[in-house]
Amino acid sequence: MRILKGKDTDLQGTRNVNSIPLSLASQAYIRLVYEDIDGAMSLYKEEERIWRERGIMNSLALALVNQALILNGQNNPQEALPLAEEAYMITVEHGYTTLSEIIQSHFEKIQQEANKRK
Repeated sequence: MRILKGKDTDLQGTRNVNSIPLSLASQAYIRLVYEDIDGAMSLYKEEERIWRERGIMNSLALALVNQALILNGQNNPQEALPLAEEAYMITVEHGYTTLSEIIQSHFEKIQQEANKRK
């Protein structure tokens, strides 16, 4: 993790403004592998904030669905559902067909889990 954290700092002065949120997503994935769920969620939320601020909607949808998948995996489908739905709606509204199909399958699974718990 030290390498990626250092990379994050180094990238702040670069011209590639997308490097920082992409680094956050990589760090979040690594934290998931090592079962640091809270750390991963924190990084995905920060990634979401940056993509939302920059208006990069396909990446925003991915950050949202990643959070939803974590929450659903923690048996919190009710909390996951609005995130998955927002991710899906973004992809539909912006015409991201392939991404929309992928996120739709996650959204539907989360929706089914949430309905079971009503």
